Amino acid sequence: MWLCKKKDGIDKLAVKIMEKRLLKSDQLDRYKKEIYMIKSLDHPNIINVREYYEDKERVYVCLEYLKGGELFEEINAKRKKLKRYTEKQTARIIYQLTSALDYLHQNNIMHRDIKPENVMYV
Repeated sequence: MWLCKKKDGIDKLAVKIMEKRLLKSDQLDRYKKEIYMIKSLDHPNIINVREYYEDKERVYVCLEYLKGGELFEEINAKRKKLKRYTEKQTARIIYQLTSALDYLHQNNIMHRDIKPENVMYV
């Protein structure tokens, strides 16, 4: 993952670069379908795919930049400081997560890898 700025110097984007040689043909096709599917979504708790490019060697996916990190990292950081989430904080996280999942299900999409590493904490 790379942090990039648009040419205007204002917008920041996170750019995920995938090497095509590391993917089987069917994996590349599934990856492209997933990108286009995510790009069509519009929900405040689902990352926005801004652009998609590819050349002979790589696939580039430009995502909105989210300042923060994985929920997993945040949980571990709290644990190291012997801190915990309050009930209110936990409820907010669960509400946002279930809201995003409900939106996906309404659009006949199933997230098959729900875990703290795949949840961004902003």
